[in-house]
Amino acid sequence: MLRIRTITTGAESKAVQVIYYLNHKRVIFKHIGSAKADKELKELLIIVEDFIENYIPELPFEELILLWRKQ
Repeated sequence: MLRIRTITTGAESKAVQVIYYLNHKRVIFKHIGSAKADKELKELLIIVEDFIENYIPELPFEELILLWRKQ
């Protein structure tokens, strides 16, 4: 399941990422962008919510995990 992660960077901006957890470890799936102002952050959050809602993996997500574990 994809989730939204917002963190503060060293440059005091906010980074927005799409993540998921695999074997109790956080995996960064996609970095959406960074924002310095609240307005920019709100725009990035709209973009990331749209990305997650419309994301269709090439394979079902569970199959991707099984393939990854075989490596």
